Amino acid sequence: MASELILVVEDNDKNRKLVRDVLTFKGYEIIEAETGEEGVRLAQERPPSLVLMDIRSRRSASIPSIPGSRAAPRATSKMKATSDH
Repeated sequence: MASELILVVEDNDKNRKLVRDVLTFKGYEIIEAETGEEGVRLAQERPPSLVLMDIRSRRSASIPSIPGSRAAPRATSKMKATSDH
C-alpha cells in the first residue's frame, strides 16, 4: 500500500507541510501543488492514486476537472448550488 503516489493540492504552506509530513512518514510518495491548475498539470504528468484537494482554496475560483476524478463533479455541483443562494 505505501509508496503509492498522492497529489496534495493546498494553497496554505503549513497545511501542505503537515499533510506531506504525515503521508511521507507513512511511506507514501507525495507531489504537491498550490493551485488547482497546477494540480491538474501534475495529475496529467504523473497520474496519482489519490488526490487530496482543498476545495475552498483562496487561489482557485473553482475546482478544475482532473481526469479520472469522481468526487470533483459532485463537489463542484454542490458548490454551485450553494453559491446560487
